[in-house]
Amino acid sequence: MFHENWYDDNQCQNLVNLVKDTKNIDGNIIEIGCWEGKSTSFIANICYPENIICNDTWLGNVEESKVIGQTHITELILKERDVYECFINNMNTLTKGNYSIVKKDCIEWLKDYNEPIKFIHIDASHEYESVAETIKLTLPNLVKGGIICGDDFLSANIERLDLHGGVERAVREFLPNFKNINNLWYWKNEENKISEMSVFPITFSIPEEKIVDVIPIKTKYQSSLIPGQIDTYIYQNEKDYYDQYKDSMFAITTKKAGWDCMRHYEILANGCIPYFPDIENCPSNTMALLPKELLIKANSLYKNNPILTSDSEEYISLSNQLLDYTKNHLTTEKMAKYILTKTNHASVSTILYLSGDTAPDYLRCVTLHGFKKIFGKDCHDYPMISHLYQIKNMNYGSLYGKGMSYSNILDIDLHSNEFDKTIESDIKNKKYDIIIYGSYHRGIPYYDLVMSCYDPKNVILLCGEDIHNCDYMHWANRGHCVFVREL
Repeated sequence: MFHENWYDDNQCQNLVNLVKDTKNIDGNIIEIGCWEGKSTSFIANICYPENIICNDTWLGNVEESKVIGQTHITELILKERDVYECFINNMNTLTKGNYSIVKKDCIEWLKDYNEPIKFIHIDASHEYESVAETIKLTLPNLVKGGIICGDDFLSANIERLDLHGGVERAVREFLPNFKNINNLWYWKNEENKISEMSVFPITFSIPEEKIVDVIPIKTKYQSSLIPGQIDTYIYQNEKDYYDQYKDSMFAITTKKAGWDCMRHYEILANGCIPYFPDIENCPSNTMALLPKELLIKANSLYKNNPILTSDSEEYISLSNQLLDYTKNHLTTEKMAKYILTKTNHASVSTILYLSGDTAPDYLRCVTLHGFKKIFGKDCHDYPMISHLYQIKNMNYGSLYGKGMSYSNILDIDLHSNEFDKTIESDIKNKKYDIIIYGSYHRGIPYYDLVMSCYDPKNVILLCGEDIHNCDYMHWANRGHCVFVREL
């Protein structure tokens, strides 16, 4: 009846329990990705006499094949048997017929779908982009008390670079406070949660040009720089500071006034493995974009292998996984694209990046660098964040952290002094597609003017402060998308 055992009976029972939790609320029941109908039949039987909408193309995971660069097993199976016919036979045999079929690409279907959803199970393509888009299109229709859930949280995990972080990455990014039972993830739309979906985690990042190409040769086990021990802070320039990480197998990093810290990224960028005590206590939505599971593995490797060498298979494997993750997820450009994707602004061409206080602010500075690298002059920073630019006679060493990693990194030609002169009229004329405030705690110039001209969803706010009682919901409730570092 079922040829593949991709959905075991225990997980089906966990799925049934989730459906039961939505029994007394109104809305539609949907499954995205049905294959031969095993999970579908369980849902149909527990929700009877309610109907389940079954969405699949029954063409296999075509998009996933494109991403991984080889034919997905589902496409190969379809050459041998008619899976759609198996689905129909199974549903007619195992259920009371309380199902309807939408034989269409889920993304295209959900774009036009505007009916209330109380339960949706997602088990289609596993690459990050597909899962993220499916979640984003579902949330506006998910009723209070409704549940969104899916398969493959562990099997398509964030370490799967071939899937761009897969199911786990999408769930972690879009569904704060989600839960999982082994491979099954789920999220319940509690009161006010939809408004909170305009609040997103964000982290520091590092310019791509600061990242080593390959893991450097190691000459010592641990970096001599120890957080909190001031006498070890001996490095006066970026080269010497970076070199000692390149030479080291491990480097200690810790929580400061906030969990997120530029040192984490500097260690990773130089091909060194961080040892991060207590990272397992970090809140799930803080440093949410870092590979926490890999960092926990790093802690274990550091503590439990006293005779470990840099040419050991275990060290080589983990150091390369961390370096690959840094290149693929933690560069300033990747962070800029993350912001645009989360806010549905991936197609914009012009950005105004506003600041109040222009003194160094790591999140504002590195994120702005990412946007400038992508958009050039079409991302205009006002006022000019001068320490980001290569300017003669500027004393970068006097900046916070001696300016390492975030200063003297942009060509001066990427800033237009002419645009500075017309800032107010350009806002009034909506010259820019979106406006970003680099730190709403450190000043929001022209905010009243901006709000008289722009839809709130086109005004994005960042908070890069250390741990504090942040008022991010105040801004989210005004219609803005808000990115918070210590969420």
